[in-house]
Amino acid sequence: RDRPNVTVPAERRRRALRRVTCCIASLAGGGAERVMVRLCEGLVASGLEVTLLTLSAGGDDFYPVPRGVTRLALGLMGSTTGRVARAAAAIHRLAALRAAIMASRPDVVLSFIDHLNVIVLAATRGTGLPVVVSERVSHRHSPVGRSVRAAKRLLYTRAARVVVQSHASLEDFPASWGARVVVIGNPVVMPSEAPGDPAARARTVVGMGRLVSQKGFDTLLEAFALAHPLLPDWRLALYGEGPLRLALEAQRKALGLSPETVTLPGATAESEQVFRAAGIFVLSSRFEGFPNALAEAMALGCPVIATRCHTGPDELIADGINGRLVDVDDVPALAEAMVSLGQNAAKRAALGAAARLSVERFSPNVVLRQWGEVLAAAYADALR
Repeated sequence: RDRPNVTVPAERRRRALRRVTCCIASLAGGGAERVMVRLCEGLVASGLEVTLLTLSAGGDDFYPVPRGVTRLALGLMGSTTGRVARAAAAIHRLAALRAAIMASRPDVVLSFIDHLNVIVLAATRGTGLPVVVSERVSHRHSPVGRSVRAAKRLLYTRAARVVVQSHASLEDFPASWGARVVVIGNPVVMPSEAPGDPAARARTVVGMGRLVSQKGFDTLLEAFALAHPLLPDWRLALYGEGPLRLALEAQRKALGLSPETVTLPGATAESEQVFRAAGIFVLSSRFEGFPNALAEAMALGCPVIATRCHTGPDELIADGINGRLVDVDDVPALAEAMVSLGQNAAKRAALGAAARLSVERFSPNVVLRQWGEVLAAAYADALR
């Protein structure tokens, strides 16, 4: 790996990993943001000093900053028009981010999401700081433009570690990178209380995520419209916000489904209560990284159906054993799976119980230990 020719300060050579600076664009609602907050909380609990940097000014926060974490909201998210103005803004962003990172005096820098990863790698160039970057969706499906893809090819070679969320994502990186690419799933909080009686669950199909094309809620709506005549006492609830709200509301009307039958309640911070009550959870995504909502629903004993999208669901679900898998955008198959489960309470209970047991390997303690090992290894490599 190409390393800058710098001298590691004696202070860092003499001690173990102590300070971590974590970088993410914002704490607005989303799976990556939730994982970052949980990770920061766990790192503080393990005795590390944690600084959390966001490009946003903090006004769009959905998740609270954990106690003990130093938050720096940089306010660098503003958009500009014109090539010269954009270039000037990019230079200012790099300089401000570099200054903030250096002021936090980290031993290791951790960055989430590819477009920010390349900015952090560029901002820390020449500092000697090890940077761990994490991909939060499959590299091949990441919605970034050509410039970011080119920057990734150039700058990711400088990363101390690249963390991905599934074994399928290992294929996105050269085999020669070897142990520098690490698989770590997301932490799944196992409930302290066992889920209640499966028979007491509501006759509700739940989808959850940002209202964007990636999540495939248009497919879920169409499939539910097919299934509803055979499940007349079931309803569909799509939790989340995003740019496709109006389109989904129009599709609901076009399919002849009432607002009482299909609801869009918006984003929720009470996902545990939603999954405890749901009769079926459906992940209809076209691509994923590690599907947090799916794993959380499984941990709460909710029977699940998911698409076989590239990376994620098929590493959580064994079809017919702890959930159901259908092909992406296969409306008839998704409708059939909902009908099959909706009409069979015993099958729902069996799948829900198996799902809960199968995600224990992603407990917060296990995942935090894996992250701690990666950060410590990156720091140790930088001292050599």
